Amino acid sequence: LSRSLDGPIIAIYSSDMELFFDHLLQALMMAVILVVVAVPEGLPLMIAIVSAMMMRRMLKDQVLVRTNAGIETAGSLNILFTDKTGTLTKGELEVVALWQSGESATTPSKRLAETIIQTSQSEYRVESDEIIGGNSTDQALMQWIVHHPTQHHEIKPLDITKAELIAFSSARKWSAVAIPRKDGRWLSKIKGAPEMLLPLCQHYINDNGEIIAMTPEVQQEMQAMMQQWSDASMRILAFAWTDHRVEADQVLQNPLVLLGLVAIRDEVRQEAKIAVHQVQEAGVQVVMVTGDRKETALAIAKEVGIAHQDSLVLDSSQLHLLSDNELMEALPRLAVVARAMPQDKSRLVRLAQQKDLVVGMTGDGVNDAPALKSADVGFAMGSGTDVAKEAGSIIILDDNFVSIQQAILYGRTIYHNIQRFIVFQLTINMSAVLVTLFFPLVGYEPPLKITQMLWINLIMDSLAALAFGGEMALKRYLQERPKRRDEAIVTPIMLEQIIVIGLVIFGISLYLLYSLDMALFFHYGNNGVNSWSTAYFTFFVFAALANAFNVRTSELNPLANIEGNPLFWRVMIFIGVVQIFFSTFGGRALDGYGMGIGRWFIIFALSLSVFGAGLLHKALRIRDNKMA
Repeated sequence: LSRSLDGPIIAIYSSDMELFFDHLLQALMMAVILVVVAVPEGLPLMIAIVSAMMMRRMLKDQVLVRTNAGIETAGSLNILFTDKTGTLTKGELEVVALWQSGESATTPSKRLAETIIQTSQSEYRVESDEIIGGNSTDQALMQWIVHHPTQHHEIKPLDITKAELIAFSSARKWSAVAIPRKDGRWLSKIKGAPEMLLPLCQHYINDNGEIIAMTPEVQQEMQAMMQQWSDASMRILAFAWTDHRVEADQVLQNPLVLLGLVAIRDEVRQEAKIAVHQVQEAGVQVVMVTGDRKETALAIAKEVGIAHQDSLVLDSSQLHLLSDNELMEALPRLAVVARAMPQDKSRLVRLAQQKDLVVGMTGDGVNDAPALKSADVGFAMGSGTDVAKEAGSIIILDDNFVSIQQAILYGRTIYHNIQRFIVFQLTINMSAVLVTLFFPLVGYEPPLKITQMLWINLIMDSLAALAFGGEMALKRYLQERPKRRDEAIVTPIMLEQIIVIGLVIFGISLYLLYSLDMALFFHYGNNGVNSWSTAYFTFFVFAALANAFNVRTSELNPLANIEGNPLFWRVMIFIGVVQIFFSTFGGRALDGYGMGIGRWFIIFALSLSVFGAGLLHKALRIRDNKMA
């Protein structure tokens, strides 16, 4: 008897084990499907794709992105510390006024021309009639000398093997050349800020080369002239000499003889005025940080719209008198920092960040590198030093403030495009998870196969990133407030849209899969093959495409500004064509067995209902916003 029962027992045992492993395999497959559809693993890839696409566009606008984090953060700036020369101005310096011999003049004396040439880092080459080397100030001064009849060609070149050159320092605010004489004494020629040299100038040289005492009347006339120049947004340089040896590590103490004052004009960029206004409209406080004297800086700041009646204007010495707490309290009113030193920039960045502000800083020099590095977004100028460019996260190739405004706009565009992608992906994720979980719970197989989910996952990740990553930068983004550091990227409106449309897709899925009419309609396809899975697979993909048109814009018109993103059309058409191919010729791999025209019509109609639901949701939201 026992032997007679062995066979059935073994058979039952084998059948149970086979059923067990079959259920285990199905459970594992279900787990794989849930992981695939539930985890938005494509988000990092999408961010990389969007950033790469935007970088190409930004390069056309003279913005070179060195780090992705830099451009993403640019859209969230709260405060921007910007240079003046070349950024807010054209950087085309021109000498426009001269004071020498106790009065205004038009032509520099030979002594002044000699001092300008010998203290300059620029060099004029007669054979090619060009000026090389030096900064923009030196080049402007040299250009001025060359084009004036001062016999500059008779000035003997400086013997650099004997002379001692003292480079300009933002701390000293002057540069000099010390020349040894044959009698053992020294002749030092100095170029620098008027406030550093004039207090030491007890004499000046007249047209006859005579040394004249500086009278109160002459000083008063000179101060009035400088105020007039400063009010006209001109930079001022003083030139003097002394018969003492000047050294870099010593403070100027010896009496100086004034050779002259030179006014240099740098025209404000007209487009910078508009850009500054747009950046301020975007909620970004703009502060000018410059090496110019206070009066000149204030005049330019008023012209471009940075400084107003109640704005706070400080120079470096006043800044140093404020404690960190006092400066943090004054920061919201701060508009201009004049005669700024590199350490001032670093301090401003540090204190602004302590106020939990997202900080941008511009710079072009070696000394600007620490501030560029510590800022949330460092804007290095294209004409700046390699050290500054290495420290910055974004390089402004044309040194133009307009390009900084464009960087802020593109940063916000990237943020919006990422939000679009998140809404699109999480809507599909939610509906797919609901369908995948619900049907097995009521005794049905998951309606989407693993191979089908792989194609849907590709749509949600790479292809969607390409479609949404190309959305154009809209000027209205500059009218939004900056995002807080701790602000969630998924807003309540986005979450509402995800839930509403996700439930709509899930509801249509139930109707499609459970409705008796639909079941009978789709049960037999061509040649009697079951087309139920084919129909649902096709609906799900087309529903995603329909939702993509709603997601790409917050306007009721789903085609608004679509001309700026031709890639969106290409991706949508590509997905649609490939889906039709898969549904018709996918075979067992994709459960694609083809459908008749009537069935395709039903699928398209159900997919368009998702599009209609999205439009209705947007219309209700727009109405509520108008009523609020």
